[in-house]
Amino acid sequence: MPDSVGLSVIVPSHNGREAMTMRLIDTYIDSARYATLPSELVIVDSSDRDEAADLEKYCDRHGVRYLRGPRPAGVKRNQGVAAARYDALLFVDSDCMLTPASLREHERIFELPESVGAVTGAVDLHGPITPLWKVLDWSGMYSQCFDHPRQYEQVLWGVTANICVRRSAFERCGRFDEDIVTPVGGEDVDFGVRITESGFTIRTNPDALVRHAREHVTVRHVARSMLTYGRADTYLCQVHPERVETYVDPACAGAIGLAAGALLHRRKAPALAWGAAAWAVTALKRQTAQPYTPDQGEAPRVTGAADVPRRVAAGLLDTCFDVGRLAEAISVRRFDLLLKRFRYVDPESFIPRRAGSSTTQVASDADR
Repeated sequence: MPDSVGLSVIVPSHNGREAMTMRLIDTYIDSARYATLPSELVIVDSSDRDEAADLEKYCDRHGVRYLRGPRPAGVKRNQGVAAARYDALLFVDSDCMLTPASLREHERIFELPESVGAVTGAVDLHGPITPLWKVLDWSGMYSQCFDHPRQYEQVLWGVTANICVRRSAFERCGRFDEDIVTPVGGEDVDFGVRITESGFTIRTNPDALVRHAREHVTVRHVARSMLTYGRADTYLCQVHPERVETYVDPACAGAIGLAAGALLHRRKAPALAWGAAAWAVTALKRQTAQPYTPDQGEAPRVTGAADVPRRVAAGLLDTCFDVGRLAEAISVRRFDLLLKRFRYVDPESFIPRRAGSSTTQVASDADR
């Protein structure tokens, strides 16, 4: 049975995350010094035997609860909740680090009306800015949602890298979906939508900050993640059909351009040129009209000569999302979803932040 008022921090971990999870434990201990309520850290791990043994010993040494779990992140989070003592469930990813203010700020969920089911905090990227991250600055898809708490006062969903959920909201909306097609990716969006549709609101607190590590992210990691997120998009379209919109992505645009070029010219080179041109125009448009940040009509900066290859590279990485989405739609024989995607942000659910507003103030005003 839960001990009521306090924070249970739940972190899924897996193979290759030992050092980062240990670092997160260290930052949790530091953040707990600044908190006023009791808290606990629950690690649910699926790593291999040697790594798991080292991590379990580290947890024992620092008074952290260690559980074994399967690979899917959502299932691990559900396991963590089942073992959790407290009524505020703070979900954090293993490649993140808490800040001194993290726990103290998330404690404020107990000051909010019961109708606020969750509060999501900001996620800052931490570590050296490598050439890959200069490319990802131009991505229309990767990590754009980390800034939602600074842009909006209320959201439809929040990333599980940093979201605090009331136990009552968790139980009413029905936990994380354990039947999702991907081991990670998309489950946080689905969970947030169900919290909102259960009658709760999700507020934001940009001061409840965690930092997301950069150093382990490689081109392969990004491409694989984007493929997975694309597959999850098709899943989201199936479970939330009322939130689907018509969309021609760069991959589809390129295929249509290729087909049109082939019909017109009957030769390979012109057809490829048509396909490449259609892909490029659509990819560049997505970089300036990002699906996670609506009404952001401007590109991050004026494109200089050095930025052209970065923008092209970012477009190729973003296309991995499209490939994953199209492949999953074909796999489940949902051909109607080839020109559809999930609508991640809408003006009804995402309320822009007012200058100088605080989380507690916003929630009180909205719930009067």
